[in-house]
Amino acid sequence: MTTVSLAPRGLAAGRFIKALAVAKGDVMGAAAYAAGQWGNWRDTSHIELELKTAVGAMTGDGDLVAPSSIAADLIELARPRSLIDRIPGFRIVPLNTWVIRFSGDVYASTVAEGAPKPVSKFAFDRVQLDPIKVTAMTVSTDELVRHADPSAELGLGRELGRALGTKGDLAFIDPDRAGSITHGATVISSSGSSLAQIDADLRSMFAYLAAADAQLDTAVFAMTATTAAYLGTLRGSGGALAYPNINARGGTLVGIPVFISAALRASGSPGEGAIVLFDPAQVLLGDGGQIRLAAGTDTSIQMLDNPTNDSGTGTATSMVSMFQTNSVAMRAERWAGWKRASDTAVVVLDNVQY
Repeated sequence: MTTVSLAPRGLAAGRFIKALAVAKGDVMGAAAYAAGQWGNWRDTSHIELELKTAVGAMTGDGDLVAPSSIAADLIELARPRSLIDRIPGFRIVPLNTWVIRFSGDVYASTVAEGAPKPVSKFAFDRVQLDPIKVTAMTVSTDELVRHADPSAELGLGRELGRALGTKGDLAFIDPDRAGSITHGATVISSSGSSLAQIDADLRSMFAYLAAADAQLDTAVFAMTATTAAYLGTLRGSGGALAYPNINARGGTLVGIPVFISAALRASGSPGEGAIVLFDPAQVLLGDGGQIRLAAGTDTSIQMLDNPTNDSGTGTATSMVSMFQTNSVAMRAERWAGWKRASDTAVVVLDNVQY
């Protein structure tokens, strides 16, 4: 079922999660709660019906597969921070399915009359896209969830959606993350921040993709907003802007689209980042657009943004009971997967200090 809502983006998702939280994860209880809010939730009246029809979408571990309108609401919130949702041209493939990846190209030749014809051959292997789980989880008091006004409901949906986008970008393109499209890719070290040095680095990146038979006419850049803003202010010896079509929101760099991502800021060096040039047509992407939601009080969690397991027992430490502290845990998860279709489709300019 697809429902169009005129409510602000994120409000339907926030109220859907709130209803689940108030009902402690019970879907029918959440539907009853939503029905009781009809006078206040007129602009999101479809939530009650979608909760009633969502019972069959429960997973084996108790999560609820969000209806399409709620999933779309969260993904739209993730979009400004999510490269996989903004960049066009990926090679879309299903998750958990073997697909053919070509690692060599067939080429054609001109042949003179009576001359032998050259032969080229396919080079390929079989790969499978394993799903990567991106999780956004938060905890609130039961009282705050129950008595939240519309602005808080809106904020709940927006923050969960934005968190999914931010963490998804880190998993997708952070060079330090195993499984990202840049992990293990060719790396060029930045030669400096002057115009001449940047020009030389860009030419090196272009030369690499050209030598690897990647397509510059379908390639894209990814970089931080700080790097893009710096490039947009550089001027040549005559005073004219060197790269007039790029700014902190993106644009183009020598005609190549630029996409902004905070994931390319090095965690250990505040002034250091990376620029990535890649051909999305040579990146496999699997994303069913599905989001799982869960909320409840009958659980215990670590109140940490870097949870760990107790070595030896496999049991998480420093657990806090949601029931005992009168708190509600809420979680949104998105499943997607990606892989380079060609190991030469991506080049990274590292140690960028501008």
